[in-house]
Amino acid sequence: MRKNVVNGFGKTWLDITDVVNWRGAVTGVQRVNLMYAFWGAMTRRTLAFSFDSELGVFQTYHYLALLILRQKLKGSKLAGFLWLLYRTAKLREKVILHFLARVTGFKRSLFVPGDRVIFAGVYWQEAWLRSLTELISLDGIRLEFVICDMIPFLKPEYMPIQITAPFREATLLAIKVASRIFAISQNTKRDIEVVCRAEGYPVPSLAVLRLGDDFGAWFGSTPVAGLESEGFVLSVGTIEIRKNYLRLIRAWKKVVDSGKNRGRKLVICGRPGWYADVELKILETEAEARQLVWLKHSNDAELNWLYRNCSFFVYPSLYEGWGLPVAEALVHGKSVLASETSSIPEISEQGIKFFDPESIESIQGALQWGFSNQSLTRLKGHMVSWQTSFSDLMLGGQ
Repeated sequence: MRKNVVNGFGKTWLDITDVVNWRGAVTGVQRVNLMYAFWGAMTRRTLAFSFDSELGVFQTYHYLALLILRQKLKGSKLAGFLWLLYRTAKLREKVILHFLARVTGFKRSLFVPGDRVIFAGVYWQEAWLRSLTELISLDGIRLEFVICDMIPFLKPEYMPIQITAPFREATLLAIKVASRIFAISQNTKRDIEVVCRAEGYPVPSLAVLRLGDDFGAWFGSTPVAGLESEGFVLSVGTIEIRKNYLRLIRAWKKVVDSGKNRGRKLVICGRPGWYADVELKILETEAEARQLVWLKHSNDAELNWLYRNCSFFVYPSLYEGWGLPVAEALVHGKSVLASETSSIPEISEQGIKFFDPESIESIQGALQWGFSNQSLTRLKGHMVSWQTSFSDLMLGGQ
């Protein structure tokens, strides 16, 4: 039996467009796509493909190329050079395929009836919509989607219209044509059901897919300059309104003013996002005075070190599809202070002290508790590995 034949289907394909096009630190949805791509390559249970929206070309990626990409992300210069050569070759291939399609009418088709095609990345961009439009025309193709949240439907005020509009269009199309949809939490599964009823769509076949937590084992550990000899509290996430950093910063100021932070700094690790002008201005101009450190572009090895060396972790988000940083901090054996909202309470019954994310006083109280009483039961080892999560994906979820 071929290794990419699972559950009686034909070939199992995994869309890795996110992985091959992403630049910078791999977080959130991109991390999900990346880890599934790696395990698909390591087990050879999936075939990888990407779609170029400008040229309208599907391309396959050899499993060895993804293993080289893994080493590149771990910091290997040789792997970085090999990946560059491979990507250059794929670019030439794209141009040739596009030329053949224009001149001769020949169009390469990767998929045949009986194949299973899984989308686990940012599926609401133009490239995805165009690729899906082509796939829908192929009879007998099983289309499956990993949906991380339904925030643009339920909390549209947290995102710009440039994201919410295509997300809604793409997600409703996915719901309409999916053979199965994987939700990454029970809360997201319920949100999908709510949206389906509100939009007048039948609820599709749904399964809950628990994400993995053990990324640290993949990327090594690199100290962050200036923090090696200092104790610090850590928070991770894009600087955007939904992540609720403004309330966290204000609560942190109260703790600092009272002297209860014991000289430790709050390290915020995340790139700039949207609707967070006040937070960004504070981080850019007042960080030192407020005992804040803003790390805009940390790589995975640095993030791994931050998790390992922080005093405790705080996550004030207003709404999540899952809450991957919370799970990653727990796996590193850290006490976590987190919002008691949406999917976050699902992550663990141990190791988390919850607070009201809409109350500065509640966040302040949790921070003060963190400095004075870190007696939470801490987790040992991995809660769920990415290998297990990938196997669940292959078997159809729960």
